[in-house]
Amino acid sequence: MTTRKQLIFSLFCLISFFSTKSIALSAVTANTIKGNSPRFISSIENNIQSNKAFNYFGVVYNGNTYFYTGDLNTALGLDISTRTPESLGLSAAIKQPENFEVIDGDGDIKLLEDTDTPISLEWYYEDASNKEVKLTVDQTKTAFETLVKSGIYPYIKVSGGVALTTKYGDPNFQAYPDDKIAITKIPYRNFNIKVGGEAVKYASPHMLYSAPSYSWGG
Repeated sequence: MTTRKQLIFSLFCLISFFSTKSIALSAVTANTIKGNSPRFISSIENNIQSNKAFNYFGVVYNGNTYFYTGDLNTALGLDISTRTPESLGLSAAIKQPENFEVIDGDGDIKLLEDTDTPISLEWYYEDASNKEVKLTVDQTKTAFETLVKSGIYPYIKVSGGVALTTKYGDPNFQAYPDDKIAITKIPYRNFNIKVGGEAVKYASPHMLYSAPSYSWGG
């Protein structure tokens, strides 16, 4: 009987030992991983600072998301000249980067809006001096054909701050722009539309085309 009690006691001690070890191990693995913040690879960061298009911005139209100008124009239809910018009901979208486009992550990096500089979708055009001008509220309610006849060739600009985040890293956040990493430009992307079947970009010399998207040059 005594031997049986000793055996039970020994088993209890053994189970308690491994349970304690398991709890301790869980506590260790739950700790954040000290290291560097999640970052885009250098070529993407250089593109942001060089004022090149941020290809992770897209446009939502009729519940579908488009990341290429051609696809968006196909969805809009052959001729939107009688419609207005406002009537299209467009909104901004974000595309998640591939693992090889980011560093210092464990496969869980996400690209999110930086709430300090929210992402916006606005309509712009180039004036006679080739400078960007935002459409007024009244202009966004004016038909494209009327705008074009008056010398205004609208295009879409999605811009705003973004942040890479990771669940386990420490630090687990990297904003763009951020003076601390010498990225001072706000990410943006332009989308040119077709009015009457002709791309508006032809009236905007600073809108540079590099398949499959346009970017702002100048």
